[in-house]
Amino acid sequence: MKRQKKQLAVLTVVLIAAVIILIVLIKYFDKASEDASEENHFTINNIQADKVIRFAFTNSAGTVSLTKNAQEWIYDNDSSLDMDEDKVTELIQTVAPLNSENRIEEVENLEMYGLAEPALTILVSDGEEVCTMMIGDLNEMTGTYYLCLEGKESVIYDVNPQIVSAFGTTLEDLVTAKEQTTEAQSTEEPTEGVE
Repeated sequence: MKRQKKQLAVLTVVLIAAVIILIVLIKYFDKASEDASEENHFTINNIQADKVIRFAFTNSAGTVSLTKNAQEWIYDNDSSLDMDEDKVTELIQTVAPLNSENRIEEVENLEMYGLAEPALTILVSDGEEVCTMMIGDLNEMTGTYYLCLEGKESVIYDVNPQIVSAFGTTLEDLVTAKEQTTEAQSTEEPTEGVE
């Protein structure tokens, strides 16, 4: 009986030691993978989406420039337009903050990356920091787009293609549906009295 108790005590100690070792190993590998993932990403901007007060983008459809007035986004060229706050916020959240997994340094020829004349330019500002991002060509090998920052063109990052598709939007896409309906009605020709 004493021998069985002794064996049970030894097994309990071994089990506890194994659990402790397992916990230590899990924490060690979690920390190692966290460090590795931090090493494998580069910060493009640290601007928080909810702090952005200026937002603009230029694509093939033109330029949209917005300024936040209290809790409301105002279109800089026509303050009477009612902007869809949720859609504007969603767009801003795609680029603020923004990180990249890859970076190319000491770039001299922007044309190679489609950045001499970028297809898309995005500006976000929180009032203290202004970040202007220029997006060029698609990298066929990785499926990502090339991006550089205005004033820091010698460093190029890769970014998710979802950013480019999200910014295929126009001013009309960002105006509330009520506003668009009112505009459509005001442009219709009256039909009364026409024979």
